[in-house]
Amino acid sequence: MKNRLARLFPVLLMFALAAGTLWLSGIVQPAKVDTQPVARHIPEHMAENFTLTQFNKEGVADTVLTAERAIYYLDDQTTVMKKPHLRQQRGAAPAVQAEALSGWVDREGELVELKDDVHVVREDAPGQPMVQLDTSYLKVHVSEEFGETPEHVTITRDGSRLEGVGMTIDNKSHHFELLSRVTGTYLNKPRSLRPRS
Repeated sequence: MKNRLARLFPVLLMFALAAGTLWLSGIVQPAKVDTQPVARHIPEHMAENFTLTQFNKEGVADTVLTAERAIYYLDDQTTVMKKPHLRQQRGAAPAVQAEALSGWVDREGELVELKDDVHVVREDAPGQPMVQLDTSYLKVHVSEEFGETPEHVTITRDGSRLEGVGMTIDNKSHHFELLSRVTGTYLNKPRSLRPRS
C-alpha cells in the first residue's frame, strides 16, 4: 500500500501544481478588452448665431430657424440649440414665429422641438387678430405646418384667453385643438353703433 501511495504522490503533486498554475494565470491575466468602438454622443461642431433657411419651390425663403448656439452631433446627426427662433411665412398667410430657451432639430430639419418657456406668435392679418401661445414644450413638423404638445398651454387672442393641457395646431387650416382641462375667458368687444338716420 505504501508503494502505491509513493507512486501516486508525484502524480497528485503534479496535478496540484497544474491546478495552482491555472488558478494563478486566471488571476494575473488582464480582463479581455472589447475592441468594438463605443458610440458616444460627442459634438462634431458648434456654431454661434446659427441660421438655417428653407426655401419653397419658387426659391423664396419660407422658413428660417436661428439660434444663439447650435451644437451638431455626428452619431445621430441632430442639432441641439440654445435660444432657438423659428419663423415661418407661407404665401399670403400671416407669419408664425416661435421661440424658446432650448431646442432640437432632427437630421432632415423637418422636426423641431422647442423646450422651456416656449412663446409662439401668429402675426395679425386683415380680419385675423394676433394670436399668442405659451407652453413649456412644442414639437413642430415644419413641412406639414403642424405642432403638438402634451403640456399646459395658454392662448391669448384679442383680449380672450384659453388654457388647457395638450394641444394640436394646424397652421395650414388655422385650427387648433386643446385636448383636456380646457378653461377660458372670451372677451366680446362691442361693435360700434352707427346712428340711424
